[in-house]
Amino acid sequence: ALLNDIFGQQQALLKASGIVPSGSPDQVGASQYLQSIVEIAAGRAVSYDEVGSADAYVLATRGNMQAPASYFDGMKIRFTPGSVNTGASTVDVGGLGVKNIFSGRTGVALIGNELVVTRVHEAVYDGAQFLLDVPTGIMVKRSFVADGTVATGTTTTPLDNSIAHITEGNEYMALAHTADSVDNILEIDVRISRMGNSGTDPIITMHLHQDAIGDALASVSVDAAGGYKAPGGVTLRHVMVAGSTASQTFRLRLGANVAGTTTFNGSATSQTGGGRGTSSISIKEYKA
Repeated sequence: ALLNDIFGQQQALLKASGIVPSGSPDQVGASQYLQSIVEIAAGRAVSYDEVGSADAYVLATRGNMQAPASYFDGMKIRFTPGSVNTGASTVDVGGLGVKNIFSGRTGVALIGNELVVTRVHEAVYDGAQFLLDVPTGIMVKRSFVADGTVATGTTTTPLDNSIAHITEGNEYMALAHTADSVDNILEIDVRISRMGNSGTDPIITMHLHQDAIGDALASVSVDAAGGYKAPGGVTLRHVMVAGSTASQTFRLRLGANVAGTTTFNGSATSQTGGGRGTSSISIKEYKA
C-alpha cells in the first residue's frame, strides 16, 4: 500500500504536467518527476478554463489537473474570461463556492471592464475574496462623432491672454461621454479638416468646453490669412481625469479674432471636398 501510494503520487505528477513516462529511471539532471513539479509550479496548477458568464465566472480545472481541495489564503488563480464584466463580479473555482472578486488596487468591488477577453488575468485569495491584479492604462471605452457638413458663424473669439469662453465663437460639434470611473483618464482628440474666415487676416481659435462650464478646457489658434486653412487638418488634444460617472458633453467652438464669417468644413461659406473632409471628436477612456 505504501509503494502504491508513492508510485501513485509520482504518476499523478506526470499526468498533471502532461509528461509521458519515458520508461527510463530518473537521474540527476534528467528527472521527469522533478520536471513535472517545475512545470506545475510555473503555472499549470493556477491556470483554469473559464466556463461561466459575465460577472459570474466559473473556473474549471484544465486537462489532468486536480481541483483544489479548498480555498486557502494566498491561493492564486489565472484565467481568460469568456465575457467582459459589467460590474461587481464573483468567481467559483472548481466548485468550491462563490467568492467575490475585488480590485487588488482599490480593495473594493469591481465596477466594470476590469476583466476583458483579450488578456489573462491573475487574482489572489486573501482569506475572504479574490483580489484582482488590475492594470492601468487599458482603454475601456471610446466615444466618437464625425461631421462633414458645412456650417458658418459670426461670433468672434478674441486673441488675447484670457481663457476662451463658452459665449465666444460658435458651437459646431458636441459629443457626450459617460465614464466608467471618476478616476479614469479621458483623452479627447479634436480634428477639423477645413475651416476659414472672411475677415481681414483672421486668426481662428478652436476651443473645447465641458458641459456649460464657461472657461475652455483647451484651445488652439490658427492663422487663417487668405480666408482658408486646411493643410492636413487642425488638431487639438486634451487629457483629463473623468471626475464623474454622469454623462458629460464636450463641445467644440470656433471663432476668429476679427469680424467676418467663420466657415466650418469649408471655405467662403461653401463646402469643399464634397463632404468627405470630415471633422471629428474622439474620446478614449483609460483605466486609472
